[in-house]
Amino acid sequence: YVLTASYALREVKTSALAKQGQVRVELTYDSADQPYASIAAQQDAQDRAADEAARRIEMELSVWLANGAKVASAK
Repeated sequence: YVLTASYALREVKTSALAKQGQVRVELTYDSADQPYASIAAQQDAQDRAADEAARRIEMELSVWLANGAKVASAK
């Protein structure tokens, strides 16, 4: 199963783009002979891929912020 997720971080007031990116997650899952088992395995892979994509986006944003990204100051 392959999931590609794109993200964009924007400044709230102006909608100016601060950071954008894309993550790709590839997972394998066992395909069973029984239809229900195969569907359940695919859905589990989709859930795991979404969790992993979210983790990778969080990590990319954390690194970006840690490296001195300019963030709009609160007024």
